[in-house]
Amino acid sequence: MKPGQQDNMREDIYQEIQKQKAMSREKEAVGKLAGRIMHDFNNVIGAIEGYAALISSETADPVVREDAEQIRAICAKASRLTKELRNIAAPWEPESESRSSETTAVLSDKKVSCKILLVEDEDSLRKASTRILSKVGYQVFEAENAEQAFEIFKKENPDILFTDIVMPGKSGTELARELKDSKPRLKVLFTSGYVNEKGKIEEINSNTGLFIHKPYDYEALMKMIGGLCAEAQA
Repeated sequence: MKPGQQDNMREDIYQEIQKQKAMSREKEAVGKLAGRIMHDFNNVIGAIEGYAALISSETADPVVREDAEQIRAICAKASRLTKELRNIAAPWEPESESRSSETTAVLSDKKVSCKILLVEDEDSLRKASTRILSKVGYQVFEAENAEQAFEIFKKENPDILFTDIVMPGKSGTELARELKDSKPRLKVLFTSGYVNEKGKIEEINSNTGLFIHKPYDYEALMKMIGGLCAEAQA
């Protein structure tokens, strides 16, 4: 092969490598953008479903209950759509809990005694989750970030930490690690609408916490919280 031909081949190879790198960066950028959108959208779906579940469980009007269940069915469909997008953006994410429309049966008058520290920066989702957990009898203490959570933890000594992972300031995994240093028996349940780094999954595993994906089904949430409460009181 002549020297000029070798130079041309090297240039072609170099250009192809640069093209592949550019495509990779573009895919990564799209994935991150999709992740941010899914994070917010999943919070919205979760809040809507939570309030619909409360309406369904509290109303005596069968028409209102049917309307509420239709809203929940729509939320379930929206959740499936975001899951498809999530599989494209971050295929290594943990599987979400299977969804169901049986939440009404779980929102009974059964009383429990565990204290839950709920950390969630999305107000509507935090309040909906608090109402549902409180309805069963849990003592729920709300925090919108890790800083607030630390103060509540010192005052209330909760049995369970239920925390979002992606928050302003310290992440949920950092919060869990520090709180478990103070209270090794603290039970932890993580949640997120989008985990876009494998390292986050490793952090979850290292914190020995359970995980439920947003938008979570409230029956699945109650079962997981109930199991953690039983472990905490054992």
